[in-house]
Amino acid sequence: MQVNGGVEPRTMLNIFELLVPVMAIASFAAAYYVGKNRYKKLNSSANLIDKMNVYRGNNLLIWSSLTGSAFFAGISFYITGQNNLLLYGLMTGVMLLYFRPLKSRAKEELNLNEKESDLLDQTV
Repeated sequence: MQVNGGVEPRTMLNIFELLVPVMAIASFAAAYYVGKNRYKKLNSSANLIDKMNVYRGNNLLIWSSLTGSAFFAGISFYITGQNNLLLYGLMTGVMLLYFRPLKSRAKEELNLNEKESDLLDQTV
């Protein structure tokens, strides 16, 4: 603390060490929850194109939340120089690789039947 009761600039920058992971977890959890609700609302008799559009939208939502968190961590690292923030950004990048769109994950999350699964396998 400074003499006049203010907060030192270095102490103020430490808030990023708490803010970056909390924002990353909150945005990812919200995106994941919204995506799961979209899957629940999806009619099982919908055609494959509609199901894949929902899958694409959910992946875009998750990827945008993770990308935003990675950028926030990178900018926070640039401002403060704290290595932990760079590590948070790199971990978010690993999560981007893990949550990439896969045919097997699409089949599982959309509960595709055999016909739809075979049709999906025939696409590039």
